[in-house]
Amino acid sequence: MSDTPDLHIYAQRCPHDDLLVVGNRDGLRLLLAATMDALARGTSKDNTAFVAHDGDGYDVIVRMEEDDALLGYVHPYTAPEYEAERDAATHAGTWPKQAPEERPSCS
Repeated sequence: MSDTPDLHIYAQRCPHDDLLVVGNRDGLRLLLAATMDALARGTSKDNTAFVAHDGDGYDVIVRMEEDDALLGYVHPYTAPEYEAERDAATHAGTWPKQAPEERPSCS
């Protein structure tokens, strides 16, 4: 058994698609710890380092927000029709929150 926290998160392409989280035991335990930390402190600890099976390392940030605050976030979908929204927020420096001038509807 590996002691490397291996975790893959596959985003939703479109509304109503499933989000898939797949990991080894250590990866899922670390994700659970990050989630518990977010519930206790509002955000997970820095440097919650995970590794994809190809060896690429990345951090997962788990953040708790109030319901109303979530309305200001960019839609999480990866389909091309949501690209302009993501790009606007990225260029405005507000990602993952929406750029003030960009408020697309999810249809």
